[in-house]
Amino acid sequence: MICENCRKENSSHLIVCKYCGELIIGKNKKNIKIIRIGRNDLNELKIINPNVSQFHAAIKIEDNEYTLYDLESSNGTYLNGQKITSGRISSKDSFSFAAGDEFNIEKVLMSFSKNGIPNSNTSFTKKLTIGRSHENDIVIPNIKVSKKHAVLINLEDEWYIEDLGSSNGTFFNSQRIIRRQIVRSNDSIIIGGACFSLQELLNYKTEKKICKTSLSAENICYAVGKKKILDDITLTINSGQFVGLIGPSGSGKTTLMLLLNGMIKPTSGDVQLNFQSIFNNKNIFDGEMGYVPQDDIIHRELTVESSLKYAADLRFNEKYSEEEKLGQVQKVIDELGLEETKDVLIGDSEKRGISGGQRKRVNLGHELLTEPNILFLDEPTSGLDPVTDYEVMNLLKKISQQDKIVIITTHAITKRNFDILTHLIILTQNGKLAYYGPTSEATAYFGVKDPEAIFEVLNKHKKESWNTKYKESKYYQDFVQLKARTKTDLKYEKKSEVNITKQKQGLSKYKTLTKRYFEIKLRDKTSTAILLLQAPLIALIISMVFDKPDEKQNVYFLLIITTIFLGIQNSVKEIVSEQAIFKRENLIGVKIISYLASKLTVLSILCILQAFLLTFIVISFINIHVTFLTLFGILFLTLISSLSLGLLISSIVKTSEAANGMVPIIFIPQIILSGFVKMYKEMNDLTKILSDIMISRRSFEIALINESSNSGYFLSAGSKIPGKIYVEKYIGFSISNQSNDIIFLLSLIFVFLLITAYMLKRKIL
Repeated sequence: MICENCRKENSSHLIVCKYCGELIIGKNKKNIKIIRIGRNDLNELKIINPNVSQFHAAIKIEDNEYTLYDLESSNGTYLNGQKITSGRISSKDSFSFAAGDEFNIEKVLMSFSKNGIPNSNTSFTKKLTIGRSHENDIVIPNIKVSKKHAVLINLEDEWYIEDLGSSNGTFFNSQRIIRRQIVRSNDSIIIGGACFSLQELLNYKTEKKICKTSLSAENICYAVGKKKILDDITLTINSGQFVGLIGPSGSGKTTLMLLLNGMIKPTSGDVQLNFQSIFNNKNIFDGEMGYVPQDDIIHRELTVESSLKYAADLRFNEKYSEEEKLGQVQKVIDELGLEETKDVLIGDSEKRGISGGQRKRVNLGHELLTEPNILFLDEPTSGLDPVTDYEVMNLLKKISQQDKIVIITTHAITKRNFDILTHLIILTQNGKLAYYGPTSEATAYFGVKDPEAIFEVLNKHKKESWNTKYKESKYYQDFVQLKARTKTDLKYEKKSEVNITKQKQGLSKYKTLTKRYFEIKLRDKTSTAILLLQAPLIALIISMVFDKPDEKQNVYFLLIITTIFLGIQNSVKEIVSEQAIFKRENLIGVKIISYLASKLTVLSILCILQAFLLTFIVISFINIHVTFLTLFGILFLTLISSLSLGLLISSIVKTSEAANGMVPIIFIPQIILSGFVKMYKEMNDLTKILSDIMISRRSFEIALINESSNSGYFLSAGSKIPGKIYVEKYIGFSISNQSNDIIFLLSLIFVFLLITAYMLKRKIL
């Protein structure tokens, strides 16, 4: 049938021209009314949706009967869920266009005047809510997406997006949305770390994800000084790939992994997630990438469930309810098969707990809490037996099959593991790309039968020749240049200058860290008991040995030295023993100040108990002339000063063994330069300067000043000597120096903690 208006051919069953919207039947019949439906302004029912055709469908009204016609639209017309070309409709029927919002005949007629005459100015304003809850129009089932996250609004032919106070924000072309924002077809919208175009959001279905994840390295190089670790790596990894990253020792495998996950920056080049730089848009992709290092970086003193609960508290902000966090923990436990061991202590090789394979799963579980679309694992099966190795590899394969990217470094180059991996990245000794393609075709590419033989072949030819061969291969065209063919026209900010302000979560994270650290100390009963028993035992020995009136200065000296030793011992391994844990948690937003504050809070409680026990026992058995509170205050201040010094040492060294080795180097000068082993007045000028910066010398002086002020005299060789004369003439201290000493010790605490924070910052950069 030829349309009289546009002269184009239409199918015989159509009642409206699908090209121009001109009525084909019923044009001059008074008893027939036509309601045209589509995106064009000429339609009586205008629907602003890019999936709806210009002239999509029509409803014929004749003798109070309604017939729905599809105008051979691009995405179909549906009646009661079934795609149709035409069909009778009643008040009980529902229909939709392009599988969008559902209508009924009453809803359509409400857009017309009371006498049923079409109103050509009528259009439907669409409002589509986006969120994790199934009550939304667009459901994105990811924990990073809030229950009610954002809303798409159509006003006067334009689409707008508005954030609904979501936990993690809605991003528009890399900028966090603060107010309602107009959206064009080529704009990018990022929700829960996933990137969408307007059309992708409008078409999003929970059962089939439209927006895929793409991770790209663009000509990245990394060098340390003049030595190149990685040289011009370009590749693109897409959803569903389980990628093995292999190469000879020193080829830069771990470095490439750390570059791809954004932990270190390349010397040149860029890494992009969904075509946006991960280095310039870190806030956008919070929780989108998970990294599991080779070593188990979890607290062995916690149970499996407790470890995951604390991890959830640190990863999710205060907008998440306790129910949501616990639900996510249980989901991860179920997914990883940890239900039977959730109440078991994690333990380690010394303290038996869960198995090595289960520890790997708990490590992985920390990252799965935020449902990342990309997982990086460094040697995930190292140290595992072959059966457990195979189980872990199959678990990772299942995760990748959920439209996620999984990348692992591995030395377990066996045929069985090769069959599990979908793709391989192979690096040469000089950090060049030798191969990136399907695992199933790797052995044929290198001309070998067994995967283990690939390394032998790599070493037989020049390193540069493998890179040249790869660039000439079909795999280079398919997997390296794939990005050029799949990249959309979405807008994005490659170098966003906007500083996105994070919600203030420092206090919340501090509370979680403190609670966790306190539980760790309580569960580590042996170590904590030893720390608490040291103070009363030493106090009892001092009380038994130094019981004469002329030995008070010996008592104070030993008390000060004891508290310095206890303070350093309390903290000297606390940072270095969990530096890997802190690095990991810093990536999820744990700040240095919250971390240090939690350490100080819990260790200060320990110091209070130690100072109390020392003070109580000494005052009970030795006749000294200071009050309980005064002596307690002196010892507590000394303990906190020493504790801060121990934290500083712990932040500088790289291993716990090195921390232990530093204790004598730090502690022995405190004894020698205290002003008692050799009287302060007998020291030369240089030694006095060194003595003045010692915690022991300042605390010892404060103790003697308070003793002399209360007793009035000291006993020396049976003679009574006025306290002021003894302190100043015999020792060389100043009786009026107490305020200066207290201020100096408080300043030392501040300086030690400041340097500790700086050293921690250097470790995570």
